[in-house]
Amino acid sequence: MSENEKQGNFWSTLPGIITAATGIITAIGGLIASLHTAGLFSSQNTQASSANPPQAQTNTSSCTQQTSSGNFEVKAYNQNGCKFKVLNNKNKIKVHFHANGQWAVGKANNGYEDVTAEGYTREIDESTKKQLKCPDQILGALIYIRKGKCYHAGENMVLPLEADEEIDFYINDHAEGYDDNRGILKVNWDIVN
Repeated sequence: MSENEKQGNFWSTLPGIITAATGIITAIGGLIASLHTAGLFSSQNTQASSANPPQAQTNTSSCTQQTSSGNFEVKAYNQNGCKFKVLNNKNKIKVHFHANGQWAVGKANNGYEDVTAEGYTREIDESTKKQLKCPDQILGALIYIRKGKCYHAGENMVLPLEADEEIDFYINDHAEGYDDNRGILKVNWDIVN
């Protein structure tokens, strides 16, 4: 009898089975890693830790709402903000916005402590103001842009909206300096009469 006949088929031996299983597991792991990198497993409902924000966020968060009340998040590190729109709104409405939470511009060791949606009360120099997304608004404040103009939202506001109107919410910071910000504000809203 030859040696091959004594040992049997490679695939029926324990080392053969282990080798095959290892190859399959490695291939599946590589596939999952590739799909994760491509964003297949990401979710809009996943909350990023405010202590470790992503290095850069290029997609605008959608805050589109389908009801007469709800909430959404504005992330300090998202330079593209959060677009808000009430779907199927065919009339002028008034919307009450109330922001909760704290956020900050820059890294934790740069001297800018966490603040509310009202922003920083300290004075900043004119050269710094000119670099803000909205130079005429408070640094670190919750702002919104409507029809190309900047406005202060702060912690509470009632805003009349046109039918199907969309507004963008942001933290007011240097236009290119969002990647080192930290924190998230939760904004509750409801339609008022």
